[in-house]
Amino acid sequence: MIGFFRNIIDKYLLICSWLKQLSMLYPALLSLFLLFLLFAGPAYSIQLGNTEVTPQLIIKGEYDDNINLSSGLDKDIKDDFVLHFTPTIQSLLPFKGHKFFLDLTADYRRGTKEKISELNTSLRGGADLVFPGGFILNFIDTYSRTKFDRTLFEESDVSHSQANTYEVTSSYTFLRRIKLNGGYRHRWEESENDSGTDERNIDTAGGGLSIPMTWHSSLYSSCEFDDEDFKETNDRDFSSNRYLLGVKWEGPYRFSLWVEGGQKEVDYVSLQEDDINGFFGNIGLGVRFSEITQGQFSFGRNVYGKYEYDGRLNYQHSEDTTVSFSASKTTNTSFSISSRSNTFEAARYSLKIEKNFIDKFSISLSGSYIIHTFDSDGLGEDKDKIIVVEGSVAYPIQKWLDVGMNYQYAQRSSNNALSEYKNNRVGMFLKSVF
Repeated sequence: MIGFFRNIIDKYLLICSWLKQLSMLYPALLSLFLLFLLFAGPAYSIQLGNTEVTPQLIIKGEYDDNINLSSGLDKDIKDDFVLHFTPTIQSLLPFKGHKFFLDLTADYRRGTKEKISELNTSLRGGADLVFPGGFILNFIDTYSRTKFDRTLFEESDVSHSQANTYEVTSSYTFLRRIKLNGGYRHRWEESENDSGTDERNIDTAGGGLSIPMTWHSSLYSSCEFDDEDFKETNDRDFSSNRYLLGVKWEGPYRFSLWVEGGQKEVDYVSLQEDDINGFFGNIGLGVRFSEITQGQFSFGRNVYGKYEYDGRLNYQHSEDTTVSFSASKTTNTSFSISSRSNTFEAARYSLKIEKNFIDKFSISLSGSYIIHTFDSDGLGEDKDKIIVVEGSVAYPIQKWLDVGMNYQYAQRSSNNALSEYKNNRVGMFLKSVF
């Protein structure tokens, strides 16, 4: 009996210590939030000359029962009350038919019991240039740095990461319907895992041509050249070329059907890896009933001899209810050089329901089931299975300010016990959009 009351007292003292730490952190965050509201005002955007700036701010307090997503075998499972401060700024500058944009998103989290102070950032900028005569030129650069939650949807042994991608694309339409396009993309990635740091560079160049055959059908072709280089080892380095030819038919009632196929060759630098040279193809269809209610599905076989599919459906049941479903299966290049194969299969199934009720309340429910399958060089298959279920409810205090609650459950099961975890999160948030 004494141990029971002692346990109750310990829990009470723990909650008191959390409240004490919260009392030190909340005033600063709330002051910044209120200062932001004071200068921004209850508007949906800020006009600075010709530039339109749309800021958003979310402040959330969340209880997390496994903040380091641990299995409990390699490191202790720790819980904490975490504060999130998530600002987003989107800016758009139209100029003589062109568009210039810059978007910034950050998510800072700080623990009240554990020494956690981490920041995820994403920066995206670019320009869409439209010239007379049907010529369009696009520039875009995207940088992301992820310090937490990297393992929720990715390979299990990959944690912190950062990446930068810059891309230049162009298209030219002539004789009204003939379209020529081309582009170049460079991507740099760096990630941390159990064996250290992995870094790779990917260069991609390609182009395509689309020619109408009738008013409802067109013939299109494309070519793409890739070069992938790992800094730590050349065992995964390769170059590839891909050629595709397809036909698309667009009929009445916004119905479309396409068939495409081609050849891809993958040449590995290492003599220990088998080069790949084969054919691929897929068939797909799409239906569009309205701007919201639409769907498409494609099925085919890739150059690795694996079947792939991709399906998406958005359905508007009523003015206040929408349902989204997606299912896909692809073969991806493995990010981690510590994995036993160059590629892995990724299957993902997602369902999301959004509904407004009692005039102002909005509710969102979503679930995802993800399977990563790795070949093990004749030793069988390694599988990671991930389940993520989320739910939230929000109520608008003002047109520009919502208050709400959220819950998330995540679980990973794996052949490797160290990669497994379970995680529950529950919190409250304030969200402002100006």
